[in-house]
Amino acid sequence: LTIILFLTIMEAIHEGLALRGKNEGSARLGTIAGLVEMVKLTGMVTIILFLIYSDHYDDYLASPWHFWRWLVLQLVVGWLALRYGLFDWIHNICAGLDWKYIGKTKLYDKFLRKLMGKQPPFPFHFWTRIVLLGIGLGLILKL
Repeated sequence: LTIILFLTIMEAIHEGLALRGKNEGSARLGTIAGLVEMVKLTGMVTIILFLIYSDHYDDYLASPWHFWRWLVLQLVVGWLALRYGLFDWIHNICAGLDWKYIGKTKLYDKFLRKLMGKQPPFPFHFWTRIVLLGIGLGLILKL
């Protein structure tokens, strides 16, 4: 859970600051975004090395079918729910946008815009995100 939250939050901060720096023409925000990305990538490399040299990695190599069963499905669905529940809020705040803002470039964003408009009503947007966070946390903490 900590790893997934770390990677999701760092990616949202990085992309939000990079977008804000690009929109404002601020080299300083671009530099800060680059530093946040460096911390995220360093963390990813550290996590991968830890998994390779830990005892659990041998268990996955010895029994890959056990790894690819329900646990991976549960982890992926939990991560996706956390990603969609948390990423946009942090990204929008770091980019200096309204926290409810829905973009217009990705397929997911286009679907939400068609469904709710550019600025969804507060209760619907808020509770949808809270439900996604609850599903994500529930599935991952169950592991």
